[in-house]
Amino acid sequence: SIGKKYQLSASVLPVNATQNSLRWSSSNPSIVNVTKWGLITAKSKGEAIVKISSFDKRYSIDVKITVK
Repeated sequence: SIGKKYQLSASVLPVNATQNSLRWSSSNPSIVNVTKWGLITAKSKGEAIVKISSFDKRYSIDVKITVK
């Protein structure tokens, strides 16, 4: 729903990895905004992809978000 906030979570393994930072991004911030901590805010109706990637961008996962 528009205006709702949700917290996504992700972690880097192994726990003792030398680079454990993650990057969060939205394919369409006018639909879904995401902070560097994974807090998403539904801005308007539609679909967007939230990408979570390793700091060096070698690994990533996409999460499809639909705002109704």
